[in-house]
Amino acid sequence: MATSIAVGSKNPAKIAAVSQGFITAFRLQDSSDLLLEGFDVDSGVAEQPVGDTETKQGAMNRAKNAFEAYITTNGSPPSYSVGLEGGISTKEMGQTMECSAWMVVYNGKTYGSARTATFMLPESVAQLVRDGMELGVADDTVFQRINSKQGSGTVGHLTRGVMNRSDYYCHAIVLALIPFNWTELYP
Repeated sequence: MATSIAVGSKNPAKIAAVSQGFITAFRLQDSSDLLLEGFDVDSGVAEQPVGDTETKQGAMNRAKNAFEAYITTNGSPPSYSVGLEGGISTKEMGQTMECSAWMVVYNGKTYGSARTATFMLPESVAQLVRDGMELGVADDTVFQRINSKQGSGTVGHLTRGVMNRSDYYCHAIVLALIPFNWTELYP
C-alpha cells in the first residue's frame, strides 16, 4: 500500500526534498510507493519568519494545514503531512543574518521536527530582507535570477551549485522522521 504524504507547499523544490527525505529515511528503492500531494496552505506566520520559534511554528502550521487540506480533498487522512518553513536569524542592523529552515512531519497524532544547518547571507541580500523583502525575492534581485526559491534557492547559488534547496532540506526531513522510524522510543 502506498504512503500518502500531504506537503504544505506546491513548490517543486520542497516536494522533491520531501520525496527524497522519505526515500532515504525509510530506505525505499524509489518514490513508487509514495503518493505526494502539495497544498498551498497558510503558515500563520510572517512571509519572512524571523528566529527559530516563528520559523518552526510556520512549519508546524503548514504540516497541520496540509493534513486537513488532504482530508478535505481526498476524504481520508494522509499517512503523513510535512511542513517546511525557511527563516532568518535576525533583522537587526549590524548583525550577521543567517538562513535556516524547519521541517515538521505529522501523522495525525505525532510530530517530528528538525532544523537545517545555517548559513550566512551576504550583506547585499540581508539588507534587502531588513528592508522588508522576502529572501527569495532578495536573492532574485541581487543575483539577477528568476524565481530561485522554486529552484536551487539561495543556498544553491551561494554554494555554487554544490547543494540545492532540495538537498539542503532533505537531511532535516530525514531527522524529522526519526520518531516515525522508532515508534517504540517516541510513543
